[in-house]
Amino acid sequence: TMSSIERIQKTVSVPVLIGSGLSLENAGELFPLSDGAIVGSSFKKGGDWRNRVDFKQASNFMEKIKSIRGNG
Repeated sequence: TMSSIERIQKTVSVPVLIGSGLSLENAGELFPLSDGAIVGSSFKKGGDWRNRVDFKQASNFMEKIKSIRGNG
């Protein structure tokens, strides 16, 4: 959650990564609060980690991240 990320950022002096739960829908809200992210199932067909990577889904996700970073 936003409050968890903000609290952790204030507490530690190392980069803070989002380790799960980042999606196309919440990236605009959560990603700017972090130093990066580990993304898995958001790239998979149907959001299921057992499925293959959906390259269109991954591309859309990365376009969103580029836009958030200001280089998209």
